[in-house]
Amino acid sequence: KITKAHDIRIEEFLGYPELRIPMFQREYVWGTEEIEEFWSDLTEEGIEFLGSFILKDEEYNHNSRSGYLEIVDGQQRTISMLLLLKTISRRLLTLAKSRNKVYEQNAEKQADEINGLISKRDRNDLTKVLSYKITLPNEKDNKVFCDILDGNYNENKKEYKNFYAAQEKLESLFDSYLKNKGNSSDKIASLVGLKNHILDIKIIEVLVPTDEDAYMIFETVNDRGADLGAAELLKNHLFSRIKDDQKKIQDEWQRIKKTLSNINRRSIDLTGFLRYYWISKYEHLTKRALFKGI
Repeated sequence: KITKAHDIRIEEFLGYPELRIPMFQREYVWGTEEIEEFWSDLTEEGIEFLGSFILKDEEYNHNSRSGYLEIVDGQQRTISMLLLLKTISRRLLTLAKSRNKVYEQNAEKQADEINGLISKRDRNDLTKVLSYKITLPNEKDNKVFCDILDGNYNENKKEYKNFYAAQEKLESLFDSYLKNKGNSSDKIASLVGLKNHILDIKIIEVLVPTDEDAYMIFETVNDRGADLGAAELLKNHLFSRIKDDQKKIQDEWQRIKKTLSNINRRSIDLTGFLRYYWISKYEHLTKRALFKGI
């Protein structure tokens, strides 16, 4: 069941008070290739549309604009979007240290607009970030993500290699983007133009009202596209059947993945592991057919 589907600007999408990643979602898996493609899409001249984002609005009051929405489909793009916008903000603040006061004030103003859009501020001290608009389901993942947004890149690099690889790729892309942009004022103008361009791009926002609708749409969208492995689709299926103690399921799922990672020297992912287990017990199935077979 879909309650509403319409187009909105990215600035409106990020204007929601809070966006949460549900527990059944996979972790952040984008690498340098996906980030480069995402960057290319966003910076392409004339681009006006970035695809659809499916959100569950059961806990959101549209009249008072309070509560939160859950991202059913669009998680990877949303996380990458925050990393990219925060990088623009940091670059603007660095350029604001140039000695031209007019450009300095404009850069600081534009950086502050980005930070206000992607974070929650202390009402008594607007420079203090209380939290970011997007919340990841795993507390440790969320902390590392927030640290990277804050510019702290020192911990858990091996465990969270995708986060760090994405951020390092973005830094490299921005270096290339600004290389021939002239002096500090020209670079500030280019970054402001890029920021305005990105926030003006439209998405299709698809709203669903309940967990059941979210699980069903998530499975349908991802199974047909073969973007997710059978393991993640199975995880979604388990969450759709078990309503109580989902935190325990999430913790156990992470424990299994970590155990497999620690003993696995051949880099077999969880989907591959499930497939070999299924073949040994039941019948031969390809990776693509595994989820339906289970």
